[in-house]
Amino acid sequence: MFKEPSLEQEKYDEELGKGVRPLLFLLRRDLKDFQYDDEDATPMEDGMNSPLLTCLGIMIGFELLTKFWTGQVEVNRDWQKKFLDKYTCLNSEKSGFLVRFRNAVAHSYSLTDVTKDGKKIRFELDADIYKDNEAVSLDDSGDEKKVYINAWGLNKLFLDSIKKYKKELDDDLGLQCKFYVVQRELRNIQIRKSSKSTD
Repeated sequence: MFKEPSLEQEKYDEELGKGVRPLLFLLRRDLKDFQYDDEDATPMEDGMNSPLLTCLGIMIGFELLTKFWTGQVEVNRDWQKKFLDKYTCLNSEKSGFLVRFRNAVAHSYSLTDVTKDGKKIRFELDADIYKDNEAVSLDDSGDEKKVYINAWGLNKLFLDSIKKYKKELDDDLGLQCKFYVVQRELRNIQIRKSSKSTD
């Protein structure tokens, strides 16, 4: 699950069975295919073809990591925020906005949300590779709060959180037990290649 998606597919076939992969691996592989050939590569100059799908895939990845970390198959926004607070460099406010972004797109099919005091939040996606690639940045200057999500910065945040979580997982028996509870529930996914008819 934590292996680099660039490794030879035959190794996974030997370990898990032909075409069988963990969901986190599949997300990382597909995100890599959207963006570049190597997870740790420099972003391509011509940008990213699908920043919204990339950001959604990364947010699904954060949710999966939260499930493994808590040992719960169902996690709410509070647990997702706690995972982001612990395993990323985001401050608490930015972690909260990242979870709001995920929920706005996944549940409201929108790039907007509203705060408790009624202030509108507008999320804007950014795939610019020439900025400092901060994953989440805020602008409070207007009537609405703007939250900029940089796809490249978000990807780096995701990959760094995987490494940080994996390091703790390797050393903590309690985390390992939680991980295996969820892994047993989620299982692996088999993707079958279509076979052409030879009629």
